[in-house]
Amino acid sequence: MTERNCFRIGSVGVMDILEPHSTNQDLQAKDLYQLGSLLVVLGCRGAVFPDIKTLAVHYSEKFVKVVQLLLSAQSPASVVLEQCTAQIVKTLNSSLSTCDTYYNDLRKEYANGRYMRLLTKLAFVNERPDEKGGYSWSDTGDRYILRLFRDFVFHQKDEEGRAVVDFGHVIDSLAKLDVGDPETIPLCSPDGKTVLVCSYGDVRRCLENVYSELMAARFGERRMNASQFVVGQGMSPMSSGGGIGFMPGKKERM
Repeated sequence: MTERNCFRIGSVGVMDILEPHSTNQDLQAKDLYQLGSLLVVLGCRGAVFPDIKTLAVHYSEKFVKVVQLLLSAQSPASVVLEQCTAQIVKTLNSSLSTCDTYYNDLRKEYANGRYMRLLTKLAFVNERPDEKGGYSWSDTGDRYILRLFRDFVFHQKDEEGRAVVDFGHVIDSLAKLDVGDPETIPLCSPDGKTVLVCSYGDVRRCLENVYSELMAARFGERRMNASQFVVGQGMSPMSSGGGIGFMPGKKERM
């Protein structure tokens, strides 16, 4: 048993190799009989002498009839399947419902991951202080649009000036930002004197541009620091006075 209500059968085809001259009808009858015997043993729950009577105490009449058909040498597989049709359809429906549930859960987790990446990027670039005091990091241009979009998503107020906490609005805005929806939205400054009309696609392009600039500046500074370290620490100058110069990490040759 590998999972709930699911069995994995191994060693399929071994009897075909051991008994190559047996007909398919004989092998099928033997398989059905062994399946019926297995159901009797499992259904009797460890009884000393498992039999049909003990099985009938715990299970329905229909199940007992199916087991009797399996143990009967004259019952072909088609007859057994006719008795199990209703249960097979029920099991198939349950399996399809389970697959739908797993698919919906996977879709939700995938969407949550994309929303998390968007929120992380917005948090990285919004109102980011400039360590060097450069003008390029102030809230102008693309960064100003992202700041207003942040207020549009999270800092909305109603007619009476009270904070609006609407998770549906947040999810809807992030979903449209993720796909770059062409729908336009009004982005208002906190004082109400500035109103920009932008689409979600425009905001998405601003976010990607600003985030790319941030990452480029970060890795550019790292490469500069690394190059300075190599120049300052990677080589040892030649010794004065006619001595023999050598590189760190290499032994002098006598």
